[in-house]
Amino acid sequence: MEPLPDPRSLASPIVNERRPDYPIRWELPSGAFRYKVKDGDTWETVARNFQVKSARYLMFFNFYVVVDRRKQHTTNEVNWYLRNYVGCNVSTDGRRNWAFSDSAKPGVIFIPTRTIDFEGDGLVIVGSKGVGDDISVPQYDDSNILDTLGKTLDVYGAVDMGIGVSELALPAFLEGGLIFSGAAAGVVGPLVAIGGPHMEALQKRNRDNFFGGFADGLVMSANGASSSYIKERREWRYAPYETQYPEKAETFRKLHNAGLELGIRKGRAFNTVDRERFFTTLHAQMSQDDRDYYSPRIPWKDWSEDKKKQYYDLLSSMVRRTMLSHGLKFKLHS
Repeated sequence: MEPLPDPRSLASPIVNERRPDYPIRWELPSGAFRYKVKDGDTWETVARNFQVKSARYLMFFNFYVVVDRRKQHTTNEVNWYLRNYVGCNVSTDGRRNWAFSDSAKPGVIFIPTRTIDFEGDGLVIVGSKGVGDDISVPQYDDSNILDTLGKTLDVYGAVDMGIGVSELALPAFLEGGLIFSGAAAGVVGPLVAIGGPHMEALQKRNRDNFFGGFADGLVMSANGASSSYIKERREWRYAPYETQYPEKAETFRKLHNAGLELGIRKGRAFNTVDRERFFTTLHAQMSQDDRDYYSPRIPWKDWSEDKKKQYYDLLSSMVRRTMLSHGLKFKLHS
């Protein structure tokens, strides 16, 4: 937890402040660094200086508030965080909004170490350097999957994933045997994840379904398939047939579709070098017969739909198996 300002040192509230229903925990996110604000800084100038896509996203990255100028309460919540967490004590517009300044204590906000592209329909982790050596779901962990979805897809804001925000209702994740911690705990509120002897088995099934969807979306997106093409073929519109946990079938469907969306967005982040390394790594793991059959020397347009499906099935299973057995990461070969 980051140190918060001493309540006795806080400036008096301005009119445009609203305490969020569930204030987040103030802690440095994974993949970020602290920045000390100074006189003259604004959200826009800081975003521009550190190559963050927009001031709006930078506010979201810090406070999980989706700022909508048409909804005054969203900017009011940002003002509340600025005074209570950042320690802002200067206003330059007649005490309507807080401003950054040298005098703010602790005066720190968080900057993502990679460029974030806020496209309006979701958050995509991108960057001129591509995805690096390891492919992973940002901050995924059995203990904070909702945190992952919240940060990466903004499920509490304006995202339409095709399956709809209602598909990601908190009770469904709780019923799936997932546990919440960190910033997501504030959103979950009084709900508590179930326990019991089936927890470990449920978490394994949750992983299987989530990373099955993630691998599907990643492979097809990295290969240039459009989001609509992928969802038409890989999105689960109906709950899978489930014998061991029939009551969880709908939850498994939602996890698969959420993973699919994240995989699609991760695949979009690939640059040319990433794509070459990714498919070279996968083809190196194929049998010789498969390498001959799926040789890139045969033009993609000449492949039948059935062959394309078999190819995606094979590569997706390889990615999923590797990630589940190697710390939820897929390492690209140089």
